[in-house]
Amino acid sequence: MRCTIASLSYFLTLLTLVAAHGWVANVTIDGKTYQGNPPGDSSIQSPIRTISTSSPIVNTTDPSLACGQLAQPAALVVPAKSGSEVAFVWTSSSGHWFHVVGPITIYMALCDNGDCTTFDATKGRWFKTDQAGLTNTSDLNAIPTWAQASLDDGSPYTTHIPEGLKAGQYLIRMEIIALQGAGHIGGAEFYPSCTQLNISGDGDGVPNATVSFPGAYSPNDPGIHVDVYEPGFTYTAFPGPPIAAIVPEVDRQPGFNSDFFLFVSHPDIEQRRDRPVHMWRHIRSRGPGSPDYQHVVGNILESYWL
Repeated sequence: MRCTIASLSYFLTLLTLVAAHGWVANVTIDGKTYQGNPPGDSSIQSPIRTISTSSPIVNTTDPSLACGQLAQPAALVVPAKSGSEVAFVWTSSSGHWFHVVGPITIYMALCDNGDCTTFDATKGRWFKTDQAGLTNTSDLNAIPTWAQASLDDGSPYTTHIPEGLKAGQYLIRMEIIALQGAGHIGGAEFYPSCTQLNISGDGDGVPNATVSFPGAYSPNDPGIHVDVYEPGFTYTAFPGPPIAAIVPEVDRQPGFNSDFFLFVSHPDIEQRRDRPVHMWRHIRSRGPGSPDYQHVVGNILESYWL
């Protein structure tokens, strides 16, 4: 029976590939709503980056995995603050969002050039702030229900900006992952969308770990290559990193070697979770003028990477 159900599901997946898919219709931040544009249309002044097509991304190395299919920077950067409520409504050319199987993830990235209207999302240092999967995990005999299923009646998905986050311009990335065809490698469908925010507040918090898009996912990840129709199926292995902790920013000491700081902060290295943060805290206790500075740096590099 499982094979029959899975085969039917895969057939239905193929049908949906030729149908219209979805995009973010609007985003509401602390009660103020901003409209988005349909794919290929930038006529509305919006903070939501416009995608070229609503077709899914299926390759985890595709640069469009950052913000959606050939997403273009939006015209607006709109106000928010740490702790703000952000609600996303999805739509499609045939009505509301219609996939019902798979998780939702939320990421953010600082536009470290200071301007999200020109920022390249593939260079973002992304940190996860929220995720939602199955909503009825307590009843193993019930038909699995996913958080994204609530979007198909026009309901929003609501999340919050992390408390204490350092002020600045950020992208917030909502992603729907459709898993109805994920029993085979390459069958998962990714639908990311990015909105440009200018976050205010007096917090000094930064994420303890970041990843890159593309780079955060692999087609073999257990949360991506998975048979959701397996009897007794549960979903615990969300793709990507865990939800980031927001920790106090560590100030640079005067005279510290900024080139070395940039090296230990590189996104590829930061995928090693919180190790660069701990490394920096060790190194900062000794400035470049200290007699044992190079010895300390060498020991830390050997300890964490060799």
